[in-house]
Amino acid sequence: MKVTLNILDGKTKALIKTLSILISETGITIGRANSTLNILDPLTSRRHAGLRRAANGELILEDLGSRNGCFVNGSKIKAIALKQGDEFAIGNVKFIVGALEKNIRSAAPALSANLGITRSTGEWLKESQNLKHLFSHPLIQEPVTKN
Repeated sequence: MKVTLNILDGKTKALIKTLSILISETGITIGRANSTLNILDPLTSRRHAGLRRAANGELILEDLGSRNGCFVNGSKIKAIALKQGDEFAIGNVKFIVGALEKNIRSAAPALSANLGITRSTGEWLKESQNLKHLFSHPLIQEPVTKN
């Protein structure tokens, strides 16, 4: 499944980045460290949430036992099927689900991106130098390929 996520600063509501991500049954993790998508935010747990494709093709967001929880459209959740237009919050970062392409599958390795929000400014820490063609926004840190 291919999903488009609009990533927003939770405080200012400013659009940070739009990402298109391939998500399989094993899914991706979102957290502060050692995750597919790293958010450097003090309200985000190390392994905060997971996004995966269910057998029926739905996009599932699951709280992985985080301290501060996951919120979808303002309600705290443990696990929920997401649809286009849903907004979910992890720490100080909001994600809006854009296009969902359910018939796309990939065996490609996961790509990690480190998003570095500081609590006080909501500004990002560094710009990707090596992969600007993939992540050309100055608010996204350099992605790291996991083996």
